[in-house]
Order: sequence, then C-alpha cells, then structure tokens
Amino acid sequence: MITEKELAVRLGLSRPAMRAMRAAVLESGTHWTTREQDNAVMITDDGVAALESAIAEKNGAAPETALDMGATSDGFGGAALFDGAAKNGAIMITASVVQWRFKNARMIECTVTAPDELAGTKVMVRVRDNGKFREGMTVKALMDRPGFATLAGRGPRFAGRW
Repeated sequence: MITEKELAVRLGLSRPAMRAMRAAVLESGTHWTTREQDNAVMITDDGVAALESAIAEKNGAAPETALDMGATSDGFGGAALFDGAAKNGAIMITASVVQWRFKNARMIECTVTAPDELAGTKVMVRVRDNGKFREGMTVKALMDRPGFATLAGRGPRFAGRW
C-alpha cells in the first residue's frame, strides 16, 4: 500500500488531479481506503494496477509500460514521471539563482550545479517569497519532477544572504 500523496509525487500529479483520477478510476474499499490514525488515503496494490491500466488506456500502451511513460495531459493533469533516487522520487539538487524577479513572487529560476548528470539545466524553484533571493545565490531544493523543484529549508534572512 502507498499513500495517495506519495503516489501523486511519484506520478508528478497535483493532489486535485490525483483526487479526480481516484474518483474516476478507483473503487472505495477495493482500490483505496483511509488510514485510521491520520485519515490519509491509502492506495492498494490493486488500485495502483488499476491506475496503471487507466493511464495505459489513455496513452495507448501496454499497462506494464504506462507508468514509465507518464500520464498524458488530457484527463490526468499533465503528469510526467521522473526517475529520482531519494524520498518519494524527488532528488536533492544544488542550484544557482539566475533570475528572481517574477510577477509570481513564489518562484525563482535557477541553474542546477549538482548532481553532475543534471548540471546546467534550468529549474523553476518554488519558494515562500522571492524578494530576498539574488542572482548567484546557491540554493538547495528537492526536484520532484523535471524542470520544477521546491526549496529545501528556510529562505534567506536578508537580501542576498543566508
């Protein structure tokens, strides 16, 4: 069994898209249930198999390879899988800030410096507030899907300084 939250991260889906997919494809009790202590939605192995076949049907592929391909944008939230080795499929990256002035105050653009296999790629990093980030700052983030990451830890205390 896997939590719905973990499966959504693994598939690269947003929680509302995962919820809609669960409502459309899975049956309560057979494919999913809620955990007593924290009311988390738990997807059974049968539920994961049903999701695989639903994604395969949308993609027109065999069910075994559907999760390797990722979900399509029509119907399942534009998901793409990402092979990460860390928790929930996300990998820790170190990046350098390239741009911090956006109308969306919760995003900064960075260039990945580590790990080496991703070095040089541009990533949009979700932050609490981009006002104190400056070009050249080094940040650590969790890359949960290609091109997007979330800041790991707190933001800078002063403009351009940790």
